[in-house]
Amino acid sequence: MRESNELKDEFLAITAHEFRTPLTIILAHSQMMARLLRRIPNLDLNTASRLDESISSVETQTRQLTNIVNTFLEVTRLNRGQITLAREIIDMEELIAESVNNHRTTSTLHAISYTIESAKRAYIVNGDKARLLQIFANLLQNAIKYSPPEGVITVTLKQMSNGEGQSMVEVSIQDQGIGIPKDAQSRLFERFYRAPNIAGGQTRGVGLGLYIVAEFLRMHSGTIRVESRGIPGEGSRFIFTLPLLQDEEMRS
Repeated sequence: MRESNELKDEFLAITAHEFRTPLTIILAHSQMMARLLRRIPNLDLNTASRLDESISSVETQTRQLTNIVNTFLEVTRLNRGQITLAREIIDMEELIAESVNNHRTTSTLHAISYTIESAKRAYIVNGDKARLLQIFANLLQNAIKYSPPEGVITVTLKQMSNGEGQSMVEVSIQDQGIGIPKDAQSRLFERFYRAPNIAGGQTRGVGLGLYIVAEFLRMHSGTIRVESRGIPGEGSRFIFTLPLLQDEEMRS
C-alpha cells in the first residue's frame, strides 16, 4: 500500500509539472491577446464583444486548471514532508476578517452575506499565516459554493479546552447549503474523496481541498470536524481548532 501511494504521488508530481509550463504559456498568450484586442482600430462592437468573451473564457479556465495543478503539487509536497511552517504571532479574528474581505467580490456575485460572532477577547496563535489563510479560504470557498443565493454564512470564534489543559480557539463556518450526507462525513478529509450531494451525483472539485485543510491543521496541532444533518437549507458546519498562545508564551 505504501509503495502504491508513493507511485501515485510520483505520478501526480510529474503530471502536475508537465502541465504547469503549457498552462503558463496559454495564460500569458490569452492576456496578450486581450491587450491586442483593445488596440485593433475600427473593430465593430459585436465582434469585439464576442472575441473578448472567448479570450476571457480561455483565461478563466486556464486559471482554474492552474489552481488544480498547484493543488496537486501542494499535496505531493505534503505527503513527502517537504512543507515547513513559517510561524509568527497571529490574531485569528484579524486573519478571518482579512480572508472574508478577500472574498467579498465572489460573495457579492452570489448575494451572500456574513455574520462574524466573537467574544470580546483576542485569539492569538503561533502559526504560518499563509497556511492559516489557506485553511480558512478553502472552508469559506466551500461555504460560498454550496450556499443558496442570498444565503448567510456565519463564522464563530470562541475559546475552549482540549481536555488536556490546553486552551484552544474554536472557529466554525456555518452555511445554509445542501448539507452533507451522514455516511459521507467520516471520509470528507481523505485524499480525492468527493461526497455525493443530497440531490444525487458528485460534488464539484478534485477532492483535495479538505485533505489539505486537515493536514495543515495537523501540522499546527489543530483539529477539524464537520456537523451536518444532510438536510438542504440547514447546510453544514465545519469546526476547526488551534492552540492558543498563553500570556507567558507571548512574553517570551
